[in-house]
Amino acid sequence: MMIPLQRSGANLGGEMLNWAGGRAYEAGLTRLRLDAWTTNTRLHAYYQGQGFRHVRTVETRVSGACFERPAQPYTDGRLKTESA
Repeated sequence: MMIPLQRSGANLGGEMLNWAGGRAYEAGLTRLRLDAWTTNTRLHAYYQGQGFRHVRTVETRVSGACFERPAQPYTDGRLKTESA
């Protein structure tokens, strides 16, 4: 997934990841997983900053770096929290 460069810093990517996690949760899944190019360490750091953990890297694949985080409910542009 990509966002326009002029929207960089507005957390649009984070909102898209939260939305995807909400969809996974609604489908009865417990985790949201994604992969990235093995050489894109800036993207790896971004995903980790968004709460994903590194699962594994398959060096023989271009898109072989796997990350995951728990799927969570999502409503109206925000993650639901225990206190909400």
